[in-house]
Amino acid sequence: MSDFHSLSIKAVFDKLKTSSEGLSNNEAAKRLIKYGDNKLSENKAPGKMAIFISQFKNALILVLVITGLSSFIIGAKEEAIVIVVAISINIAFGFFQENKANQALEKLKKMSEHTAFVLRDKRECSINSHNIVPGDVLLLKAGNRVACDARIIDANILQINEASLTGESLPAKKQNELIAKGASLADRTNMVYAGTIIISGQGVAIATETGANTEIGKIATMVRETKEERTPLQLRLENFSKTLGFIFLGICSVIILVGLLQGREIIEMIETGVAVGVASIPEGLTAAVTFILALGIQKILKKKALTRKLVAAETLGSVTVICTDKTGTLTKGEMSVDHIVIGEKEFELSNPGSRQNLGDAKAVSLALQIAMMCNDASIENPKQALSDWKFIGTSTETALLRAAMESGLRKEELLKSEPKIAELPFDSEKKFMLSLHAHANGTYLLYEKGAPERLLEKSSHFYHHGSICVLDENQKHNLIKNYEKMTAKGL
Repeated sequence: MSDFHSLSIKAVFDKLKTSSEGLSNNEAAKRLIKYGDNKLSENKAPGKMAIFISQFKNALILVLVITGLSSFIIGAKEEAIVIVVAISINIAFGFFQENKANQALEKLKKMSEHTAFVLRDKRECSINSHNIVPGDVLLLKAGNRVACDARIIDANILQINEASLTGESLPAKKQNELIAKGASLADRTNMVYAGTIIISGQGVAIATETGANTEIGKIATMVRETKEERTPLQLRLENFSKTLGFIFLGICSVIILVGLLQGREIIEMIETGVAVGVASIPEGLTAAVTFILALGIQKILKKKALTRKLVAAETLGSVTVICTDKTGTLTKGEMSVDHIVIGEKEFELSNPGSRQNLGDAKAVSLALQIAMMCNDASIENPKQALSDWKFIGTSTETALLRAAMESGLRKEELLKSEPKIAELPFDSEKKFMLSLHAHANGTYLLYEKGAPERLLEKSSHFYHHGSICVLDENQKHNLIKNYEKMTAKGL
């Protein structure tokens, strides 16, 4: 475990022989040769010929091959053809699935390559993440993936999703103060780790570990070195194939022995024994098993999961107990706007008919506009279809932005008429966020969102039945009861 988290920023600079201005291109090139590319070491993907040959590493297939050859030798050509067809179906299905999965994995590897922002020769530049070396100064920006393990120099409301390493679904808040030696990975708030996603804020960090030496790299190494075990289906088929082989040899031996004792020709008895043994082999079994597994693979693919081998479908089906910790890392970890309460009136976004009139629709639209304008989330690919949009930000912020966008509001258009002047970001202590905008008529607009108890503390009026009313203690009590009722429902 690296101890960079327990060192001061100056000590980290000294240890890595770098500075806040970053490395020079020449020094970075030397270090790239010394430390290697910043990518996880991996086994070379098997070629098409290797995948094809691997299909024969199956005891049942070998029994069928021997049976097919025996059938051909004794002249049972129809039986031999049936066996060849059964073997061909099994091999074709297996080869097609594994080859397709390998191609998809290769595409995923290329997609995983991304651009990182670093300081080189005292200026900011973007480079391929594979070219990052220890000592590089990284510029961390919301929406980017962290390219390597690094010690934070400066952090401005920096939050990172580290669920892939810690299992915590909530973003980790980062800072640059040193942490006591021996702290667990989840407690090292002054470090960022390769493969994690920057949810919000900005920061600057020094690259400390790259490639296989990163925390995610160590996990990948352990996974790669873990011995692959045979699946329950493979073990059962192997035992079944051995049993079939013994039955085949036993039948042939008994028939040949009995025939010889009766004084018959040895060639005749061998042919008879082989013919009876071949008849005992279920040629359609491999095709049936392959077909059933292929159907399982297709169902898994519909759930957007990728399996490399056919037997993986059966392995998943053999699972009887799943032990889990957090829900956020197993589910999508997404939130959505489901209900909106304006005054004492509640609207369900899942039911458009709940907006009874034009006045209510305007009120809902205004509420969503406030949630959108006072918001740190953004869309990475706004030019694509709405269903393909990739939102960047915390789950709460993205849920509010998505609801507003889906209702027809467009932030970039509103910002043209109401340019942002200043912003007070949300934090866990204040529990509210402010966004100040200039209006076309020369006035100003202040959008605010936050925890209901904080906003009610400083509110004098509220929107009720189409008009702005004074918020007295009785009305405030009713509003508190309303949101507590929603909280009790899990909203």
